[in-house]
Amino acid sequence: MYYFILVLAFISFSTINAEDEFTFQGRIVKEKIVNEIQEKFGLKCNGIGAAAFQKNLSYYAFSFVDRSGEKDIFKARKLLLECAEIYFKHINSNELLRKYMVKYPFDFENCDICIYFEDSNKNTILEPYLCTAYIYINKFGYCIQDNPSPPYKSAMFESAEEAISKNNEYLKFLKQN
Repeated sequence: MYYFILVLAFISFSTINAEDEFTFQGRIVKEKIVNEIQEKFGLKCNGIGAAAFQKNLSYYAFSFVDRSGEKDIFKARKLLLECAEIYFKHINSNELLRKYMVKYPFDFENCDICIYFEDSNKNTILEPYLCTAYIYINKFGYCIQDNPSPPYKSAMFESAEEAISKNNEYLKFLKQN
């Protein structure tokens, strides 16, 4: 009887640990991503989520606030790409999380990063500058508002490939000038 209880306890404990690995590894990766982005760019994380069904991770979602000043589309695109690079570095390097990922390596199809632009008084940045920039499942979006509350006045979208190409052109322009 004691042997049966001991085996049952071991099986239960093993199952709990296997279930916790997904959550534990996810927390480690999310903390690394947030900490590096906050440290490198001074962004404040205001939300973290995930798209995962039965521990099949499609992507993590991150929301940040940038109070460092007004951003045009060129600066916002560059910032998004640099944040995505950090995201990919940490998520793709975690071998214990890899077995839960819907595919490996994660790329822009598995990316959800949103940055809200505010002034130092926590007010939404208004036109002509961006109020929001984001990456969501292989698409980059850039939004402008003409009043403090939605809807957006205008929005522009591009694929990840277009964003990378335009950013490379922007970086070349900066080097030449």
